[in-house]
Amino acid sequence: MVPEYVCGKDSVEQGQPTCQSILGAGIDEAVGQLLVESVTPLALEVALKVQNEIEDQVAQADRLRQQQVQRRAV
Repeated sequence: MVPEYVCGKDSVEQGQPTCQSILGAGIDEAVGQLLVESVTPLALEVALKVQNEIEDQVAQADRLRQQQVQRRAV
């Protein structure tokens, strides 16, 4: 089964014909190859560090909001 990518915005919103479509076999293969080439151990390590940093910042923001709520309740 080969996926087909379709620009269907106008057909969904306004009942117009599909403006364009393309079979996805070549696209999927190219994107997959780019991912394999791009996802190196170093890239994964950096991505995980960034994710951890973001999670830490969200947790800190939650703590600060909670402290502010507690101060207002007093």
